Amino acid sequence: MSDYGRRVIEEWVPMLVQRGIVTVSGLMTGVDQRIHEETMACGGRTIGIAGWGLDWSKDNNISKLQNKIVQADGLLLSEYHGDTAPQLWMFPARNRLVAWISTAVLVVEAGEKSGSIITANWAKKYNKKLLVVPGSVFSSVSKGANLLIKEGGTMVRNPEEILHAMAVDVTLNLFQGRSKREGSMLKQVQHDIQEKQITVALESGPKMLDEMVKILGVSAEKLSAKLTMMEIMGEIKNRNGRYEL
Repeated sequence: MSDYGRRVIEEWVPMLVQRGIVTVSGLMTGVDQRIHEETMACGGRTIGIAGWGLDWSKDNNISKLQNKIVQADGLLLSEYHGDTAPQLWMFPARNRLVAWISTAVLVVEAGEKSGSIITANWAKKYNKKLLVVPGSVFSSVSKGANLLIKEGGTMVRNPEEILHAMAVDVTLNLFQGRSKREGSMLKQVQHDIQEKQITVALESGPKMLDEMVKILGVSAEKLSAKLTMMEIMGEIKNRNGRYEL
């Protein structure tokens, strides 16, 4: 992580948290850890996805971060049992989960062959919004990010553009404290699309996200988040962008 990437995180995350955004990242040194730390410092919630077993404790900094996330009412996820030590192949696998459970993927910095590129490619596969912070053409940690923009990723220059891409009202100051944040989140759940409606829509056969948006009359962002959670719970399947029971 460069000073530029750190500044983006420190200046943008507070507004995202204030609007109720939950951050998701991979717990590793650099952008990952800075995202988690800044989210919690702003009173927000964050999800850490590990490329190792959650009982693995050889890295003291990671262990401290994991404990801090749990204490801040965050969430830790891992596919690996117990104290399974990390191996290189686990990190690309972990990145697919970061994309899978996210409404949108934001690339802050990325070299040409970085893990962030892998996450971005999974975001495309899962039909998630891919948002990219532009960087200097002279910076090695921005070459991959700039290439993603060239290939069709959405360039974002401030947190307002992120919120706009996610269809979040940038004019509302919703979250002054944790109790208000929880109340607003509860209202959102109460007005959310119901799983039964999705199940009924899929009974006639597999459907793309755009088809279901038209059938159910809800926003793509809200429906995508609901579909992702149902997929994680094993209630539906996603085969090449088509959802089915």
